[in-house]
Amino acid sequence: MLIKSKFLGDAGWKDLAAKNKLKDPGLAKSLERLKRTGDEAYDEQARALEEVVKLIAVVKKDKTATAAPAVVKYVGEMQGDAEAALRDVAKARAEHDKAMKAKAEADKAAAKKASEQEDEEDEDVESPELLTTKLKPLLKLVAKGETMHALLAKSGKQVVVMLSRKPIPPARRKLLAEQLGGGSTKYYPGTCGLEAGATTFALKAEVAGMSKLVKTAVLEQTGLRLNKIKCRGEDGDDHDDDDDTPVADAKVPEAAGAGGRPGDRAEPLTAAPGGAQAAPAPAAPGDLIGSPPPAVAPIDDASTMPDEVVAEDICNKQLAILKGWETALTVFATTMTSSADAEASPDLQGVVLKHVREKVVGELIKRTPMAAEVKGLADAIDGELQRASAAQASATLRDFVNRYTRMIGQLVQTTMDKKAGFVEAVRKRREAAGVDLPSSGGGRAGGKKPAGRVEVNPKSLEDWTAMRLALMDTLTALKATLAASSSEKLLRVLTETWIRQGTTGTSAGQPIAAVIIIRLNPDYSVKNAHLQASGGQKLAEELLKESPSGVDVYGLKARKRILHYDEHDVPQATLELDAANKDVTAPALQTPKYTELKKRVLGRGLPPTTTITGD
Repeated sequence: MLIKSKFLGDAGWKDLAAKNKLKDPGLAKSLERLKRTGDEAYDEQARALEEVVKLIAVVKKDKTATAAPAVVKYVGEMQGDAEAALRDVAKARAEHDKAMKAKAEADKAAAKKASEQEDEEDEDVESPELLTTKLKPLLKLVAKGETMHALLAKSGKQVVVMLSRKPIPPARRKLLAEQLGGGSTKYYPGTCGLEAGATTFALKAEVAGMSKLVKTAVLEQTGLRLNKIKCRGEDGDDHDDDDDTPVADAKVPEAAGAGGRPGDRAEPLTAAPGGAQAAPAPAAPGDLIGSPPPAVAPIDDASTMPDEVVAEDICNKQLAILKGWETALTVFATTMTSSADAEASPDLQGVVLKHVREKVVGELIKRTPMAAEVKGLADAIDGELQRASAAQASATLRDFVNRYTRMIGQLVQTTMDKKAGFVEAVRKRREAAGVDLPSSGGGRAGGKKPAGRVEVNPKSLEDWTAMRLALMDTLTALKATLAASSSEKLLRVLTETWIRQGTTGTSAGQPIAAVIIIRLNPDYSVKNAHLQASGGQKLAEELLKESPSGVDVYGLKARKRILHYDEHDVPQATLELDAANKDVTAPALQTPKYTELKKRVLGRGLPPTTTITGD
């Protein structure tokens, strides 16, 4: 940010302070730091300006300063300009964030449009793949709620299915006829969408007996097993469970071009939400980490899992996330306690608590509005977190780790205590909606509603739909969080926080901030790295244990000093980076070789290294 005010320059204040024999509380250093901030380093600018305002208040209390009219006037102008600059920074940051958000949304929309255009272009090409490999992603989109144009062809007991985003031209009928191998062929145009958990073909013809044939056709064409099919036509509804014709023996084509490989098992696409299809058993709490995947992994996240299994999996994923964090805390404590026990700070603990809230349990407690069942579980976990976080910050690292370990344990206990009630509430909501029952009116399934069955009404079905979406959304988010919650990744979070908050002694009475020093060879490869922080050697050893193939020191979110050496092992350039890898190099170090080093490092990054030491 280019500060245009002459009163916010360090030179003018230094001259004034010297001329009037003022004791500088550090205002000159703050003004110099402000001058060095980058144009878009809004947080650093705001911090520097806030510090300037605070120090101005200190100067105004100095009797020597208040006795000099020139000083009073100068300091008043400086304060006004600093407060105005603070407002400008806040406005610039808001505009920048808004512009970046708009750009991200525009890029996402453009990418989606390009992808859809590419898919549509593929659909325009006459190819047998339209009935195999290109049919598969369209069926998955239907399972997510999109509606497609459909064209079915039937010859005897054999059916071929085609889907498209655009209306299907009559010329495509030739491709379907060829797939059937000739003979008398009847065509069924219409649409394909998702209705009450069933993949539904709405066709302009009589559809009696079609659902089973469609299920077999999709299995043979793509290898996908649609677990609930309905065809709706001029003669009413036809369900895949209207008769006892088995489809389990349908063969998946062996040719790769037909959508499968020899020996492949058919993939499930959709399932009756209440449990019509068996689902992988949820992991026990003791086996949450490192458990093997199911033999046939469901696609589209939880779309094939019954509601109760999704609810159980949500709890199990939450427990696994907490277990990863507990392990990371234990490793960090074992690594650091012996040499840095008394150096835990409230700042360190505040950052860790923020991470626990946002990452470890945040995917549950931040998801509002949501279904009442999910919200009940989230409120219980959030309440436990609030009680645990109300305690005062500990004075030592050992106490800090012990307190957070107890907090994690309490969150685990709360999750396990609420699990059975959560699953039961989900089951009751599903049963109240009656989504497991076939339609009771119209078509071949007509007749009276069987005794003892729950009558479906719009409100209960709407509530179930909201719950199902909340369950699916929450589980998807928890899976992503679990993937980022290994003890290795969480140990990196703790290490980064420790270095960012740490110091390595003092110089002229001022603390020296901890830093990661990275030394580069003449060809810009990493010579070595050094963690200049309390307990740095132990941290370095632990990071290497977790990443024996090399530690990504450039990716660590902490301050860095990068030194480029020549062939005589003499440093030629220095690049200083903050925790976000933004350039904060002092002007005195900004030489032509620095410019080359900055361009190279910020443009390409740095590779991992196995040569890493510490204090």
